[in-house]
Amino acid sequence: MDALPKGLRALVPDGHEVLAWRQADLDRDGRPDLVFILQRTGSVPFDGDRGDAPRAMVVALADSRGRLRVVAHNDGIVRCQNCGGTWPEPFDELLAHRGGFTLSHYGGSRWRWSESWRFEFDARSGQWLLAAAEMGADTEDEGHQVRVYRRNQHFGRIRFDDFKGDIETRRWQHVAPPRPRRSDSR
Repeated sequence: MDALPKGLRALVPDGHEVLAWRQADLDRDGRPDLVFILQRTGSVPFDGDRGDAPRAMVVALADSRGRLRVVAHNDGIVRCQNCGGTWPEPFDELLAHRGGFTLSHYGGSRWRWSESWRFEFDARSGQWLLAAAEMGADTEDEGHQVRVYRRNQHFGRIRFDDFKGDIETRRWQHVAPPRPRRSDSR
């Protein structure tokens, strides 16, 4: 991981390290903010002690003087280091853009799964809300298929702080993924 930006080290608690971080204007105020993931120091795959520990995802906003302050925290969205199945480390990517961020996981063994959660800043509430979720799984016939779910179409307002990365299927409208066109080779 690249050198930590100014002010981030002070936000890392003792016994923890930064797994990933990204900088962007997360609340659209023109200042560079941070989103980052914390894990226990020295975590390695298949370590039953540290590898199963929860990891936190944190949002820190910069004030007019550039000082960072933690404004959002989630202990349940980032999967543990051993939670990827045979492919132990499920963390795939952390992205940030103006007004939001995305967390992606990938795992499994012969049959793979994926999930991606995109959050966007809601100026009225001052919160980051789940904007889209992508859930993928391998199929025998068509490879890795991904279903996309969107706020106001498939689910309501889900705050970043409250989201635990689990889907209550009764709250989602399941829409069949688009089928690829097949050409007849007659």
